[in-house]
Amino acid sequence: MTRKKADHEKKKRGRPTVYDSAFHPRKAAQLALMGLTDVQMAIVFDINERTLNRWKIRYPAFFQSIKQSKDLVDRTVENSLFKRALGMETTQKKIVEYADGTTRKTIAVKYIPPSLSAIIFWLTNRQPDLWKRGGRDTPGDAPAVPNGSARIRNLDAFIATLRNGEEPKGFGKFLAYVKKAQKSGSIRNAPLKEHPS
Repeated sequence: MTRKKADHEKKKRGRPTVYDSAFHPRKAAQLALMGLTDVQMAIVFDINERTLNRWKIRYPAFFQSIKQSKDLVDRTVENSLFKRALGMETTQKKIVEYADGTTRKTIAVKYIPPSLSAIIFWLTNRQPDLWKRGGRDTPGDAPAVPNGSARIRNLDAFIATLRNGEEPKGFGKFLAYVKKAQKSGSIRNAPLKEHPS
């Protein structure tokens, strides 16, 4: 009669894991901060994507390192997009060298106006029901956005206003709201300044 083997006596199937708890979470965090996808990370680790996904399930520290790094990069990009949509000032430091051999450090403040493409991207993704052309992206006979054509006309007028270099109607109110939110700390962003007229 054969006896049933205990769990610790059973042979493990498959190749032994190459996962290293000291190396892989740290390296995965670095790769995620560089913007690599899961497939690209798997290639770097010389494993397939299924193994990477198993590691995420089996090793919580590995999963958290990837998740936190990806979230940090996403927030950074989102903040940059937000700044580009509203316009911003940047400070540029330059070292000027003169013919007589002397050097001088200069600081220039440069205003970057709102980016039309950043505004459109932000609005169509944050409020698709209001700003996407043609209404919702839903299959079948789903109803279109109420007053969809009026919204498109509003978007087209908004775009035309920006292209003409004018300030859109209500933009000053919006800017005041953003400044107030920044002062209260609900928006973490560089302080906004008035557009130089």
